[in-house]
Amino acid sequence: MLERFLPRIDFDSYEDFKENYKVNPPKDFNFAYDIVDAWAKEEPEKRALL
Repeated sequence: MLERFLPRIDFDSYEDFKENYKVNPPKDFNFAYDIVDAWAKEEPEKRALL
């Protein structure tokens, strides 16, 4: 799922991470729909709330 919003997820060092970490959310990003619903589709057997 991270690949949808991060152009890069593997880094060689902390310095590499600090220099190159970028998040690219869509203009109409909605956490509940884009993240929570996507998790629910990927793993429907897991509980939503405890």
